[in-house]
Amino acid sequence: MIVPVAITHRSAWLSCFYLVNLVCMPFLVYMTEVSPLATVHRTDQPPFPLAPTLTHALAQQYVAQFQVLYNATTLPGNVGYFYDSDRVVDVMRTVVSPSDCADPATLLNSILGAAYFTPDANSAVLDCVCGNSSASTVGRAWRLNFIVAPSSINALWVHPGNELNRHMGGASFTVYYLFIPDKLSPWWLAFKFLYRAMLSLTILGLAIQSYYRHVGHLCANLAHFPLQPHQASLGAVTRYEVIVGEPSPLVMSNPYVCLAFVADICATSEYMGQACLRVCQTQSLWYFALAMVYLGRLVWCAYGTLVMHNAVRKRWGWAALTTPVDSTQVAVMVYFVGGFLTYLQGLWPSLINVYTWLFALDSTPASDAPDHRLVSMNIELAILVYLVTVCGTPYVLSAGSYMSRRLFSRCVSFFSCRRIWHSLSQQKVHAVLCPPPLTTPTDTKGYIRQWLCAVKGDVACMGGSMYQVFRWHPSTFQAQATIDQTPTDCFVCGYDVTKTLVEVVCVSLVSQIDLKGYHRGHTTSRANRKQFVAQHALSTAGECTSSKKLAVGRLVANQSHTGSAVVQYAAGAKNSPWIM
Repeated sequence: MIVPVAITHRSAWLSCFYLVNLVCMPFLVYMTEVSPLATVHRTDQPPFPLAPTLTHALAQQYVAQFQVLYNATTLPGNVGYFYDSDRVVDVMRTVVSPSDCADPATLLNSILGAAYFTPDANSAVLDCVCGNSSASTVGRAWRLNFIVAPSSINALWVHPGNELNRHMGGASFTVYYLFIPDKLSPWWLAFKFLYRAMLSLTILGLAIQSYYRHVGHLCANLAHFPLQPHQASLGAVTRYEVIVGEPSPLVMSNPYVCLAFVADICATSEYMGQACLRVCQTQSLWYFALAMVYLGRLVWCAYGTLVMHNAVRKRWGWAALTTPVDSTQVAVMVYFVGGFLTYLQGLWPSLINVYTWLFALDSTPASDAPDHRLVSMNIELAILVYLVTVCGTPYVLSAGSYMSRRLFSRCVSFFSCRRIWHSLSQQKVHAVLCPPPLTTPTDTKGYIRQWLCAVKGDVACMGGSMYQVFRWHPSTFQAQATIDQTPTDCFVCGYDVTKTLVEVVCVSLVSQIDLKGYHRGHTTSRANRKQFVAQHALSTAGECTSSKKLAVGRLVANQSHTGSAVVQYAAGAKNSPWIM
């Protein structure tokens, strides 16, 4: 008899939404970056294309040409931030006054773009605004390099008067700062697009191969095999509905995908610098929001750190996190660190001085300038500090979760405990590991799925036996112990002929269990290291129906030659990739 099996529409749409988000993620950068199809009008101006070697004379030529392009007559009034999309140039203007010289650090920090100033540029601005130096001595340009590759050109000059409201009198000054990303060759833009297209296809293939293919296998098995041994207290199941999960944790746990994203981030350091610059201003909230979205891709650095931690944990037996981290919470945390925290850092003069010092550690002075002003600075040290901060966010999140659990432990009421005990007492599944019913999700996406795909019926949800083993032996048998994999779980709902819900079972992928060191269905001789050993909470009465006749696998309790209770994995029908 073939039992009808259907996937609930809401869970399918939700899973597709997460999949589309993953597949499109490599292309979200084009909300900020230059498209390979765009035309950049740089070749018709003397400063473009940018020369590979920047000297003082060439820098002065750049500044002179930029002053012609961007001034009070060519820029809109009362606008402190302007983005020239034709030439891909960020223009920032700040009005300062000698009355602000009482606190030079605050004056410099109020200038948009001051985080990227050279030390001599800071001194020149102060000498002009607070001293007797001429504004013409401030004009300069310098390049920011990432290791050996040019990243951007930065230009600075000061004009007397308030050019934002076109008031040329008074004692105020208008500080102009320009940020011009480098590496805009058509060949380079086309290569980046093809690279991201390949990454997108890889994500799609990985999701299908490691998850959706197994969902199809689950549905096929449910049509021909029962989910659990027949129980007299339950009616015969005549229809199954599957609330499907989503493959994001599997993709995020793949080291090659994480490495590909990190390589893409490092190859586009100019746009990361542009995004950090934009989140330090609030003149244009639109570009502030775009910069936050762009910096959100740094979450892959955090995921990569967790993947490395998991690999080191398995290789050298290091301790894992207290619990696997919720990937959604990590993403939100990185958005906060990359966006709002960067903005707050820009308000702290002492921290800006630290970044200026890091930039100047590896810098090049102009040999043809009398004051030996800097014409280039390398940014890899500052980027390293920034990325280390991002990579540490999962551990901050894990520590916060651990402290919250210690301080605000959950309490279960007497009535709910009595109900759970009653539902467990009605189950007659012997020799199969059965944890308490799964009633509360442990991740953000689980709560969303529970809200959208609520199961109507008074039936305790069973399954999830491997999580009980993970709790008994933290991180020992988890294939991925740093990134939460519960969003990949599926929930199977069985209905009888009267359309009454008779069972709800949570099934998980067998790949989440570290099967190395023992074979399916029997333990190895290295029992002390690679066996599922537990001394409690195991039912051993009765006989278990052969798992080969059931739709999914399960963990079966047996007795080893030493008398210890051993939990062994028994595969389901057709070598099912799922376990209850």
